[in-house]
Amino acid sequence: VSERKIEQPLQGLTSFTEEMKARGLVPGSQLVHFEIIPAPSPIAEQLTIAENTPIYDIKRIRLADGVPMALETNYISAHLAKN
Repeated sequence: VSERKIEQPLQGLTSFTEEMKARGLVPGSQLVHFEIIPAPSPIAEQLTIAENTPIYDIKRIRLADGVPMALETNYISAHLAKN
């Protein structure tokens, strides 16, 4: 038997943090993976950058009250987030 899933209607765009707070839960995240990689063609196309441009590949487990809720993957163009 699995626990009841949290569903979110797609009527408006809210962040995971905002959504969990609105439900009275404490949001959190746990970093699973972080790497700078050359952008593969499909990701480069989505980010509107040249293929092989450096991107951050970030994977996090999103938590609500310490319970894993989602595995999130983000690809960010490295030139947008320089130190």
